[in-house]
Amino acid sequence: MEVLHFLSQRRITGMEIPVWTLADRITKARNHAGLSQAELAEKLPAARNTLSRWERGDMNPSRRSLEAISKATGVSFEWLVHGEPASAPTAPQRFIVEVSGNTLTASPLAD
Repeated sequence: MEVLHFLSQRRITGMEIPVWTLADRITKARNHAGLSQAELAEKLPAARNTLSRWERGDMNPSRRSLEAISKATGVSFEWLVHGEPASAPTAPQRFIVEVSGNTLTASPLAD
């Protein structure tokens, strides 16, 4: 059973988006890669019980270990550390579009 520790929720374009702890993201990264704790620990290298402590949130891995987890699981380092994709999505922007002959002009719509 996967336990998720929600720190808070963010609201982007009307949707509630859960934010996970570092421990949750490490577990999710390992599961995404289809690895057991023992398999990921071997790839790092780290002891399996150390990985277990990271996933429980009992201790935090070093930057070097986070880089190794990112590489071994295929998730971005930025997401693993901060919970954000390398380039976070922004809220959609609305424009006023004017057409004059063959010219199209788009101006941001003020909120």
